[in-house]
Amino acid sequence: MSDDTSKAQLNVEHQIYDRLGLHPCITALLGSQQDIVILERLQYTLRHRLHELRGQDEHPAPADKLRRALQIAQGLEYIHSRGVKRADIGTYNVLLDWQDNAKLADFAGSSLDGSEPTVAPSAHATHPRLSVSNPSVNSELFVLGSLLYEMETTYQAFHDKNDGELEELFGAGQFPPTDDLQAPGSKR
Repeated sequence: MSDDTSKAQLNVEHQIYDRLGLHPCITALLGSQQDIVILERLQYTLRHRLHELRGQDEHPAPADKLRRALQIAQGLEYIHSRGVKRADIGTYNVLLDWQDNAKLADFAGSSLDGSEPTVAPSAHATHPRLSVSNPSVNSELFVLGSLLYEMETTYQAFHDKNDGELEELFGAGQFPPTDDLQAPGSKR
């Protein structure tokens, strides 16, 4: 990534955090300097937590999954209402606070007021018929669905497939099976 791209992403991130202000589902901006944004200190990424659970052959508790899913959805609804499209949503840029609540973070490269984002979601969360250069609510819902699938299973959708295979599967309307996924409140 060039210095110009990094500076442009940082500039967009500054603008986005200024516009978003404080929201319980968004990582709080504490301050900024020319080359950095200073955010509240949180535990770690949701992906880190999912990897820990997978290593212990466990899954998130149903109440945790439901709470975090609502927090992520509320965060997305809020940023959309403020002219921001996240573009790159994943368990790697959702942070957990000290009470294990989910907060959206890392807005560098996001779309502001319809600008073209400079980042794209993982191929595991990209539908080939939805534009990554012009994110929409539909493309963000697809990415959100992929994040929720990973949160439920601790694995990305088709984690064992390469980018070309993913594009072919998603393009053909083939998705990972979800029949065995549990409903909130039921026991696994």
